[in-house]
Amino acid sequence: MNKNLSYFLQRITGTQTNQFRLLPQNSDSATAGSIVRFSIPSNTLWHVKATSLMFSATTANSAATAGARLPPTEMLIDRYTVEAGGILIGSGHTLYGVLCQAKRALSQKKTDSVLSHPEMVRQKSYVDGSVIATTGNEAYPDANGQTQFAVNSWEGFLGSVSPGCVDTSLMPDIVLSFYLAGNEVLSSVAGVTLSGTTDGADTPVALTNNVDHAGAGGATYQLKNLRLIVEVLSLGSSVYDELVQRRIASQGFIELMYKSYQVHQDSHTGSSKFQTSTQSLDRVWIVHRAADHATQGGLVPVNGYKRSGAFACVKTVANASSDATPRAFNVDVGVPQYDATMGTSAERYMGKTFNFSRNGTAGATHHLMLNGSMTPQFMATSQEMYQISRNAVEDKLNYPESCLTLDQYLNNSFVLCFRFNLPGSEKENTISGIDTRAINMACDYRTSGITAGTNVVIWTEHTSTLRIGNSRQIEYIG
Repeated sequence: MNKNLSYFLQRITGTQTNQFRLLPQNSDSATAGSIVRFSIPSNTLWHVKATSLMFSATTANSAATAGARLPPTEMLIDRYTVEAGGILIGSGHTLYGVLCQAKRALSQKKTDSVLSHPEMVRQKSYVDGSVIATTGNEAYPDANGQTQFAVNSWEGFLGSVSPGCVDTSLMPDIVLSFYLAGNEVLSSVAGVTLSGTTDGADTPVALTNNVDHAGAGGATYQLKNLRLIVEVLSLGSSVYDELVQRRIASQGFIELMYKSYQVHQDSHTGSSKFQTSTQSLDRVWIVHRAADHATQGGLVPVNGYKRSGAFACVKTVANASSDATPRAFNVDVGVPQYDATMGTSAERYMGKTFNFSRNGTAGATHHLMLNGSMTPQFMATSQEMYQISRNAVEDKLNYPESCLTLDQYLNNSFVLCFRFNLPGSEKENTISGIDTRAINMACDYRTSGITAGTNVVIWTEHTSTLRIGNSRQIEYIG
């Protein structure tokens, strides 16, 4: 705050903050496709961005020859909505977890490493140190209301509403609903070992059930001990209430701004058309996925990281004079695909449905048509589109420089982003995107060199506003 205005802070005294644990309206356990609803406390200042959904998670597999693996926690949500008095003010969109993965891939913004289950588990879990054997499932205890995971970083209304503290006394009762994703977000693996290992005499080591081979499917999940942790504020003076009432009296309403999204899917054959109607079209996000992305599969090793085994510490050598006899080794240290550069001396996997690959030729090109207007003004290569997309990411300077390699971007994190609002406008709560409400905005994502049948997912990012007036009247402008 400007120093000349900081004296005003001295008039707001007796402030308090507190946290509440909210239980679902229906059940505190849920499976794939379930809906979990929470009622937000009324007559309080709700610190929206501090909202956390907590739970424990367990997996199972109907196939005896395969095990199940959990994705990052936010991938378990397919959609969430915010209702006020039964009116949708945050209608949400499907494929929420896929959007989160797309934005993380391009911006390299990190999620919470303690509670968000950020990496896929192969054999030894970093959550509790447990070891998964052969075709075992990833599962964690839930006794006595124990929770291990949380979704605490949000896109859409919960992550972008401004101002970030919402006075719920001015609005009808607020209900937050989470729609859980299907079982396709899980990975089904056929084992726990690294693949492609040979011993010192180039004799294949007998590894079975390689982790990067798809399991037989059938993986399911269940969430238990669901609860919502919310932070609320209270002010000891009437200054805030007076300011709000003066604003409503002079303008007729106060206004909340936040991001909303619409999603479009297509089996891409060189052109994918979509339409959008909004007061401010800010960005278009695009990812490519394999045609069979919805079929449950194994873990996808990220290019460059450890994929094949490399054993050390000779334990026994039977019949050392014969190279035909397999040799026993003790420690599988693994070998990275690169020269251990770019931090790749580790293992890293992705779920099949969240792996974004270009699925095209080296000379593939991309552009977007908006009512016949071409952006960018040339047929951009994949490398040129990465540079354009990187510059389109909001608040890029607050994120670390990308640690992706070009190989990883094209094969595991191929995300495109087109920006249409002014740089930095989000910091100033300025609406500067394209207003498409009065025009028939026909959009077309066109490519060359992309494999026909590639699944293309397109999100249009908008700035929406919620106007709050007297007597809890609300108006949504999308």
